[in-house]
Amino acid sequence: MPEPNSGPPPDQSSTTDGRPREILASLYALASLIYAMWIIWAMVPEHQKTAIRLRLLRSCELVTSQLARRTGELSVRHEARTGQQSYALPFALSCTRDVFRELYDRARDISA
Repeated sequence: MPEPNSGPPPDQSSTTDGRPREILASLYALASLIYAMWIIWAMVPEHQKTAIRLRLLRSCELVTSQLARRTGELSVRHEARTGQQSYALPFALSCTRDVFRELYDRARDISA
């Protein structure tokens, strides 16, 4: 008795025809979302935009600070176990934290 799927392989061109349309539809949806967000942002008063920027910068600073501390602790443990130093990631995260802090201070018009 022949198997139900023993026929010729499906035509590959018929399965990829919808792919460019899906990509274009996704790009159109993304562009529409970005445009809608830009329109909404244009309607937000300037003092609220400043408050949003400050909150975002402060949150980014706190997150990178926590990540730098945690990865630093893990690097110390790794060095204690293996003897290999690997502090590049904690250092990069702490430098990124410092950049966010500087941007926050600059947004608040505070000179360091």
